[in-house]
Amino acid sequence: MPAKTKPLLSVGKSIKRIREQRGWSQEELAQAVKLQRATITRYEQGTLNIKADRLYDIATALEVDLGIFYALREQDSRLAHIRKFATASHDDHTPHTTGDGPR
Repeated sequence: MPAKTKPLLSVGKSIKRIREQRGWSQEELAQAVKLQRATITRYEQGTLNIKADRLYDIATALEVDLGIFYALREQDSRLAHIRKFATASHDDHTPHTTGDGPR
């Protein structure tokens, strides 16, 4: 089962990722959607609930489909699950040496 992530944090990370890909600062995004920069910061940190209309405004400003925020959230969740599995699998197959190898 995929690792569970906090939805607000995941959507916020997606906003940040897309904003940075566009080369925008938090201030620029805030101005584009008529919000305070601190509000954008809290959205990206997952500490403030994003209303649907605000998320729509952000998607419009960044020129992306609204669904991309959720698609990236799902992708992050899957990657976290794969990393967790790969780490556990690697730990199970790491050879244990005793120092008594060939001389």
